[in-house]
Amino acid sequence: MLKTSLLLLLLTAMPAVIFAENAATVAAPAEDDSYLEGAPLEDLEPGESTAPYKAGEVKVSASLRKKIRELEKIAAGEKGQDDAALERILGKLWLKLGLLRFNEELVEILGDRSVDWRLRTLIVVVKRETTTGRKKRRYLPALVGILEDRTQHARLRGAVASFVGEAAEDSEEAREALARIVSDPETPSEVLQSAMAQLGVSGTDDIDLLLTLMSRPQRNPNDLGMGMNAIRALCRSKNPRAIDLLVKVFEETPPTHSIMSRRSGN
Repeated sequence: MLKTSLLLLLLTAMPAVIFAENAATVAAPAEDDSYLEGAPLEDLEPGESTAPYKAGEVKVSASLRKKIRELEKIAAGEKGQDDAALERILGKLWLKLGLLRFNEELVEILGDRSVDWRLRTLIVVVKRETTTGRKKRRYLPALVGILEDRTQHARLRGAVASFVGEAAEDSEEAREALARIVSDPETPSEVLQSAMAQLGVSGTDDIDLLLTLMSRPQRNPNDLGMGMNAIRALCRSKNPRAIDLLVKVFEETPPTHSIMSRRSGN
């Protein structure tokens, strides 16, 4: 998962309308601009199928492939793979990425390992903010496939976990996918932290999983965050066991523990 940074926070806080306002200045005329989106906040288009989309059902057009290659060339100017490099690439491309239409073809690009993982990760970051919930749910099966693909870069999977999490509050499929990720002992930390943060927002009825996560040794801030998100998920669980367990957690937690400090506002 991308670490919190000023540029990424600014990006996620920017109104989606910015993408539309700047479209004329950043999009050069093209023979085929079908990859461009028609609205600042993308929703299902008239006549667009609402059936869940699975990867491999369409072929990526030559026009989109050409556009992606152009974006890759710009990204290639930054050789690093750390947060700073990703921020520099984002600074160069965020307007252009905002103009890409989030559809079947772009979802195919997201799972294409021949495309620079840094570019694909930043597409996910941008599109998470400019795509409606029901359109996200339309492409959920394909995105879950990327999330669970261990051959994909961990940073990309972490970004996709956040995207999937956007649909998790009203999608059992998304919640189950996040639960599978956090329960897998081989999940990389970048993916685990992102998935757990989303699970903390959406909740889960898998109480045994949450108990396991809460019992993990808290050796660093990331471990503490995992435990806190497990408690948040427990608060949102519909499992009847959740209430008794929450009471037990607070009864057995020392007053000086960070959980109690946050509870009291200290």
